Amino acid sequence: MMCLTSYRVEVDKTKCILCGTCYSSGSIFFEPDQAGYSQVIGGQTEESRSFKMFNDDNFKLAKATAGYCPVSAILITEEAKAQREQ
Repeated sequence: MMCLTSYRVEVDKTKCILCGTCYSSGSIFFEPDQAGYSQVIGGQTEESRSFKMFNDDNFKLAKATAGYCPVSAILITEEAKAQREQ
C-alpha cells in the first residue's frame, strides 16, 4: 500500500533572492520564471507568489527541497493523507 499525501507547495516571491538553489538541485517542483525567480512547475503564479496542490508520495522530497532555500521562501503545507493499493 502506498501513502499519498495532499500538500501545497508555495513560493513567496517577495523573499526569493534568485539564488536558484531550489530549481538547480534537480527539483521536480521548481523552475525559474523569466526574471529568475522561483516558481512552482505547472502552478498558479502571481506577482508575489507561486503555488500548486499536489497529491502524491513526494511530500518528503518537497519538504527536503524547501529546506535548501537559504531565505525560507518555500512553504510546504500538508493537507491530508490517503492510502492507495498498489
